[in-house]
Formats: sequence, C-alpha cells, structure tokens
Amino acid sequence: MDPLTRVRISPGLPNKSESFSEKKTETLLFHQLDELNPVLVPNLNMVVSNFDDYCSINERLEPRVTRDYRNIAKRFLKHSNGVISTETIRSYLSGYLNKAPKTYNNQLDGLRAFIARYLKRSDLMEGFRKAHVSNNHDVELPNKRQLKKGFEALGDDRERAVYLFYATTGLRRSELLRLNRFEDIDYIFDDILKRLNEKTLQSCELIWCRDRKNCKYR
Repeated sequence: MDPLTRVRISPGLPNKSESFSEKKTETLLFHQLDELNPVLVPNLNMVVSNFDDYCSINERLEPRVTRDYRNIAKRFLKHSNGVISTETIRSYLSGYLNKAPKTYNNQLDGLRAFIARYLKRSDLMEGFRKAHVSNNHDVELPNKRQLKKGFEALGDDRERAVYLFYATTGLRRSELLRLNRFEDIDYIFDDILKRLNEKTLQSCELIWCRDRKNCKYR
C-alpha cells in the first residue's frame, strides 16, 4: 500500500481506500497505514461522538451502557494520545489490574465495542481476556434492625418507597427509576412484571395461585 494511502473506516460499511495528500489527513476521523500498524485518531472528540451514536443506534445499547462505553473510549484515547495499538491497549488496561475484576472487565467490554466493533479492528483486541470474577464474596447484608433504622431516618414517603424497593426487589438504580407504575407493576400479584416473568412455579411466593393452570406468568 502506498505510504500516502489511508483507509477510511465507516462503521457498518466496507472499508474504502483512497490516496490523498498530507493536507487531507486532518479531514479523516481515523486512519491506518496497513493491517500491522496502529490506528491513528487525529480528531478525538469527533470519533467519540460518532462512537456514541454507533452504540445507541447500531447496537441499541441502553443509555447507561452507551455513556459508560463513550467515557471508556474517551479515557483510552486521552491515555494513548490517539494511537490505538496492542501496546497502548495493554498500557491502558494495566492501570486497572489492581481494581475489582468487574471494573477491569467493564473497561475491556468498552474497548471491544470501540476498537473491535466500531473501528473494525478486532485483531488489536485478540489476546485480551476477562478477569476471573469469584462468586464466593462474603457480603454482609444489613439485618432487619439496620433496615428499619435506615427507613425511619428518611424524610418523606417517596424516599421510603424507593428505599423499600431497593431493599426488597434487588433492582438496580437505573431499573428502579425507569419503572412505570401503570405498566411495570402488577397490583394483583403485588410484584414487578419483570420479576414475575422470571419466576418458576416452585419459586412463586403466592401459594394461593400455584395450582392455577391459566396463570399469565407461567
């Protein structure tokens, strides 16, 4: 490939090669010299903005995940000064070796979305594996007395309602805040539709309906 030939990479489209003078370099979002050399990103803000659109439109990720991936891409590009290579990826991830395994894995997921799927350079992500996450965590849950103390310290009914939802449903904050009281809650079964749909007949707490043949959640 000619030294002045760059490869324009458009997400979701085939790669298109074109020759141009050095003056046109700044018009590209990113370019690469060949399959072995790193990707160079001269316009970081524009690439991050386009990656944000890719996550929300092409991959249909949740807003929270899109935001997290965008921030990971932004931090990585700032760390690597716009140079994307196996070495800069390794250097970036090394800063998370002493973090929780899930934190490291979240960074890796974001880089895979940005580099392997958006930039179409999966070759640069080969060899990077997720950290092992142990399921044997000794988590000390609050007892009933502590829950009651926290409940009584709250100032209004809305705060108490949110507090009880957290304590009894196991929902994430984003899931809780998205709940629609008319569409997402079954007031007959006194539970959230998502939880009801995930229950099995044996795990249903509603003993009076276990033998119902026409239960809409079975």
